[in-house]
Parts: sequence; structure tokens; C-alpha cells
Amino acid sequence: MQFGERRLTPIQSGFQLSGVHGWPSLRDAQKRAVRACCSAGLQLVWGPPGTGKTFVIAVAISHLVASGQRVLLVSNNNIAVDTALSEALRILGTDRDGQAIRVGNIGLPALAADRRVRLDQLVEARQAEQRARLDDLATQLEDLERASVQLAESEQRLVGFDPDAYRLATARTDNRQRYDKVTEALGPGEVRLERARAESRMHELRLVSLACCEAADREAEIRESLAAVEPHRSITPSWA
Repeated sequence: MQFGERRLTPIQSGFQLSGVHGWPSLRDAQKRAVRACCSAGLQLVWGPPGTGKTFVIAVAISHLVASGQRVLLVSNNNIAVDTALSEALRILGTDRDGQAIRVGNIGLPALAADRRVRLDQLVEARQAEQRARLDDLATQLEDLERASVQLAESEQRLVGFDPDAYRLATARTDNRQRYDKVTEALGPGEVRLERARAESRMHELRLVSLACCEAADREAEIRESLAAVEPHRSITPSWA
């Protein structure tokens, strides 16, 4: 209705409403009422009790919200608002908190228990999230402060630090570790080598002893032979 001209705003017909919830099952009058609610300007939907006015309002609200628009639903009757809002939420089928917010006294018990639309509970939940976020940030800040103290202590300990000397010391340590590993790996081999050397020396000593015995026996044979040929000649060994 245009108050200055005292006439209703024409209902728009240039947009599609075939995708509206339950559109095929709506009566023609209900379709015109939904189209009126979704049109620009001031519209008036009237009907006697039981003609589906609340359902029409819920269908129009669900279509406008699904289209990305914002809707303000007001009434002088709390139950009327609660009923239309509950039906619109059912049609939308959303579980997202805060998509619809009920302000004022809620007369419908089922809606009063719905945390998705209760402004006080939504605010309380948001405050709890913010408090948890603040606690997390405080913990992170404490960790950063401790890390800062540790960094300062490390910088203090590094005063006078000589990188070249540190590299040389590290190289010496690495070389010593490698030497220990090589020594450990060669240990059994050195033991076997020493044992072989000892056995070789013993074998040489046995050969020398055997040679001495053979030389002594040979000398005795020679003496006996000479004694038989020249019984009166004295023979003195050349090595004596």
C-alpha cells in the first residue's frame, strides 16, 4: 500500500518462485500471498483463521533468507511470531546458530529451548568462545615470554663465543670419535696378528734348535771318522 496515494503496491511478477518450498502444493491464493510477501513495497496479506497465513509467511521468510536477504518478523502476538519462525526454521532445515534470532518473550516452549535462536544463549556461547580464545592467547603469551627469557640467557652465555675455536673443537671431537671406532674395529685383527707373530717366532726358534742339533750330530760323526783315520791327530773345530 502506498500511503500517499492510498493504494496497494503492485505485486511483482518478474521473478521465479517455482523453487519455493512446497510451491506446487500451494493454492493460487497462497501463491499470490507468497509473491506479495516477496515483492518490493508495502503489501497486505489478509485471510480468515485457518487459511494458512502463518505457513505463507514462513514460506516467504525461508525463500527470502535462502536468497541472501534479511527479514524482520514482528507482531503484537508472541505466539504468532514463534509459530511462524519455527515453521520457517523447519523449512530452511538449518542447524546453524544465529541464522535466526528471537528477541523478546518466547511463548512457544519448543522455541524457547532452541539454542540456535536464543539471543541470550548465543551471546553466552560467543562470550565463552572469546574467553577460551583469550585464555589460549594468554598461554601463548606466557610461552613467548619464557622463550624470550631463555633466548636472553642463551645470548648471555654466548658472550665471547669464538666460532672458529668451536669448529676446531668440534672437528677434533669428531676425529677422536672416528679414531675410536676404527681402533675398536681393528682390535680383533691386531690380536690375531700378534698371535701369528708369536707363532712365527716359536717356529723359527724350533728350526734353529733343530739345525743346531743336526750340526752337533754331524760334528760328532766327523770326529768319529777322523779318529778312525788318524788316531793320533788332534782336531780342533774351526768354530771353537
